[in-house]
Amino acid sequence: ALLATYRVTDKSSRIEVRLRTIEGRYGSLNAYVIPQGQPKTAQQASYQIKPLSLHRRLQAWPEEAEARPMSELRLTGSFSLPEMHSWVFLALPEVPERLATDDATFFFKSTFLGTYLSCSYRKGDATFKSDNLTTLTTLKEVVGREATVRKVQVKTSSQVSDPSISSMLSILDPMLTYQTSLSHKVKLIETLREVEQQEGEAGFLDPAYQEILDKADTIRSEFAIMPRQLDYLVNIVIDLYVDKYKFKGSNVQSRLPMLDRMLRTDYSKQAVTQFFNEI
Repeated sequence: ALLATYRVTDKSSRIEVRLRTIEGRYGSLNAYVIPQGQPKTAQQASYQIKPLSLHRRLQAWPEEAEARPMSELRLTGSFSLPEMHSWVFLALPEVPERLATDDATFFFKSTFLGTYLSCSYRKGDATFKSDNLTTLTTLKEVVGREATVRKVQVKTSSQVSDPSISSMLSILDPMLTYQTSLSHKVKLIETLREVEQQEGEAGFLDPAYQEILDKADTIRSEFAIMPRQLDYLVNIVIDLYVDKYKFKGSNVQSRLPMLDRMLRTDYSKQAVTQFFNEI
C-alpha cells in the first residue's frame, strides 16, 4: 500500500504527481483533494491500476512484432465470450467494456520495454502471444483467479519460445548496462573524493576515475532522477527467469539470490544468458 501526503503553498493552484506502476501489481489509486476554506470538504478521484498497466493498445499488429519470436498461451474451457472479455478488460487498459461481435482481437505494446501482446478469443477458446513471457504469466494469473471465483473451468497450454527469452535479455541489456555502470560510479565518487583530498590532487588517477570525479555532479543528478531504476530492471529479469521455469514446471527460487548478485555487481549479458539456460 502507498500513502503520500502533499501540502501545497498558498499561491499554488496545480500539482503534478508521477508514479511508476509495476506490472503484475494492481488495485485502486485514490486521491483526496482538500481545498482551503470552511467548511472543510474533500473531493475524491479514483483510478484503476490494471495488472498490465504499462501496455497501450495498437490498431494493428506491426511488422516489427511479426519478426519477433513469440511465446504462446492458450486457454480453453466452458467460459463464454463475455466472460473472457471481462477478464481481458480487468487486465489491460484501453479495452472497451463490452463487445458487439462473436470474437475479439486486440494488440498491445509495452510503453516501457517495447514488447508486444496479441489477444484473440471467442467462446471457449483464447490465444495470447507475446515476446515477453512475464506478460503471459500475468494474464494467466488474472484469468485463473477470476475463473476460480466464478467456478468456470479453464484449461491452459503453452509454448515457451527460448528465442523470445534471448530477445528480452537483448532489450534489457543496454538499460542494465547503463544503470549498473551509473550505480557503480555513484558508489565510487566518495572514495575518489577522499583520495583526492588526501593526496592533494587527482592527476595520478586512471583517466576513467578522473572522468568520474569531473562529472560527479552530473552522475549524481542522473542517479537522483531514477534512484530505484536498477531495482526495477533487476526485478524484471528475475521475474522472467522465474516465469520461464514456472511454465516448464520447475521451481528456481533457490537460485534467485545468485542471479540478483550477478545483475547488481557483475552484470554481463553473456553471463546472464548462460545463467538462464542452467537450472
